[in-house]
Amino acid sequence: MTPWLDAVAEFGRRAWSAHVDWMVVGSAASAMQGARVEPADVDILVRRPSDVALLAGHLYDLAVREAVGRDRATFLSSIPEPLLWYHEDGWSWTFGRWQLGDMRVEVAHIDGPPADLVETRGDRIWEVRRDVTLNGVTTPCVPLEVQVATAMHLGDEDRRYRLTDALLSRHAEPRLLVESLLGRGFRPHTLGPYPDVLMLLPPGMRPTRA
Repeated sequence: MTPWLDAVAEFGRRAWSAHVDWMVVGSAASAMQGARVEPADVDILVRRPSDVALLAGHLYDLAVREAVGRDRATFLSSIPEPLLWYHEDGWSWTFGRWQLGDMRVEVAHIDGPPADLVETRGDRIWEVRRDVTLNGVTTPCVPLEVQVATAMHLGDEDRRYRLTDALLSRHAEPRLLVESLLGRGFRPHTLGPYPDVLMLLPPGMRPTRA
């Protein structure tokens, strides 16, 4: 297995023993579902703030011995300071970062106002998470359809093409894709600049005029 998949497998073993709700998001979730991306780290979303603390206990052996500061860019979970709390754009983060083999694993709960179907926020995402099996490793992941909307929101054209290419071979769920697009503020009549996204929708769900 690749280093990132090794890290996903080992994290999953520990997360299931901690009895927390979790899923892989970000590039590792994309790669799990066949997108041609190479994860630089593994991003994990958990359902409750307390889940991050529970996982910190199950990742205790990976914590560094001394605190390394509170800067988000360089923070590493340590024995004296396993978690980092901060606020960003009206959202509250509970966050930990560990080195697992050759990969950094980042675990977060993001709390804030009710959200529509968005990759890392709100309750709806937990109703659509998808179990994905790759090389014998079964992992809960955010669906690619949701990630397409994230890439569009961020203006990441290369990532969007890689995601839609993977979905063309996996058969997208059109209603899930539309709900995800609406959650990011995209309406069917605004999809003209995104022909690769339109191709994922059946003719009856495409706008008559883009």
